[in-house]
Amino acid sequence: MGRLGIAADLSHAGERTFFAALEVSERPPLVTHSGCRALSDHPRNVTDAQLRALAERGGVLGIPFATAFLDDEERAQERAHRKTDAFRGAGRGGATERLLLEGDAIQAGLAPFPIEHVVRHALHALEVMGADHVAIGSDFDGIDRRPAGLEDASGYPALLDALEAAGVDDETLDKVAFTNAARALT
Repeated sequence: MGRLGIAADLSHAGERTFFAALEVSERPPLVTHSGCRALSDHPRNVTDAQLRALAERGGVLGIPFATAFLDDEERAQERAHRKTDAFRGAGRGGATERLLLEGDAIQAGLAPFPIEHVVRHALHALEVMGADHVAIGSDFDGIDRRPAGLEDASGYPALLDALEAAGVDDETLDKVAFTNAARALT
């Protein structure tokens, strides 16, 4: 893939595969939409050791907006909501329509998911990896419940404002918002 100019995305890779891919990757790898396992023990999230190894190879982590990846308690609430009649009645039609309707049912049936969970993962990744290795990963096309203020891409300024309020400087905000992902993809 590297010889063809294709960047490897390790978001769906297990830990063993992740490290094996780093050994053979000719380009800086990407983890486009995974959170920090130190904050939420989801199997799709990456450990601090993985974050450090990714940064050492020049790679980039995209912080996701998937609530299931960002907070264990919220994931349990979503799992419980999926067993309700309101959720079960939402999924009619084809696969795409069902996915959208189920997402709307989860979004409407649970309290808003605070944007601060996204900020927490971004701050942790910045601390472990450094400013040159963190980006926005959203995963809008694969999530049911979206954080409050991040229902679609028009909410990116709200995320950047929240990061700024948490102490992230302007140079780092530019890197997280654009520069790191652009560098990793070129």
